[in-house]
Amino acid sequence: MAKPLPLVNPTGDEKAVLKEIIKKRSSPQGLVKRARIILLADKMKSTSEIMKTVSVCKTAVVKWRRSFIHQRLDGLKDTQRSGRKPLYDGGKISKLISKVLEPPKHITHWSTRELSKELGMSHMTVQRILNKNDIKPHNLFIPE
Repeated sequence: MAKPLPLVNPTGDEKAVLKEIIKKRSSPQGLVKRARIILLADKMKSTSEIMKTVSVCKTAVVKWRRSFIHQRLDGLKDTQRSGRKPLYDGGKISKLISKVLEPPKHITHWSTRELSKELGMSHMTVQRILNKNDIKPHNLFIPE
């Protein structure tokens, strides 16, 4: 005999929020699927019925049902992921910034390509670091 389905029992306000998520055209589709899973689970649909209706796998249905039971609406949000580790640490970045503040030899000001040759990193990385720190080498006045 199959295990009984866990009851999700969303409150009236939670149901309204879930229906609003589904109705909004600007809602992220992952969140819409999760809201549909919970509303179907509230109607006591089986896991296999929910899988077919929402086009997700069994683990997704079980995961989001369990997450909603334990954390309510907050359990349906995406969790923060670690992402890729930065290639350049603070030392390399500070070295770049200090290099920008030094007057270059044989040119009037630093360009991203000149800095990248000097420091051994790509010119796009140099550009991103300069933009992030709001540094514009062509606008810097460095007294000689």
